[in-house]
Amino acid sequence: MFGLTKKFQHSATLAVVFFVLSSPITYRLVDQLIGGVVSALVPQLASVFKVAQAGCPTTYGLIVHSVVFGLVSFFLIHSL
Repeated sequence: MFGLTKKFQHSATLAVVFFVLSSPITYRLVDQLIGGVVSALVPQLASVFKVAQAGCPTTYGLIVHSVVFGLVSFFLIHSL
C-alpha cells in the first residue's frame, strides 16, 4: 500500500509540474526571458529562438519545455 501512495505522490507532483510548464503564461514568460537575452546577444536570431507566438508554443518552445519537464521529472523522482 505504501508503494502505491508514493507512486500517486510522484504522479500528482509531475501532473502539477506539467500543468505549470505547459501553461500559456509560462510560455509567454519564457519567451520574454529568452527573447530578451537572444535579442541582446544575437539580434539576427531572435525570430529563430521564439518560444511562443500569438499565445501558442512554437516548435522550439515545445522542445525547450519538454527538456525542462524531463529534467524536473528526473530530479523530482530521484529526490523523493
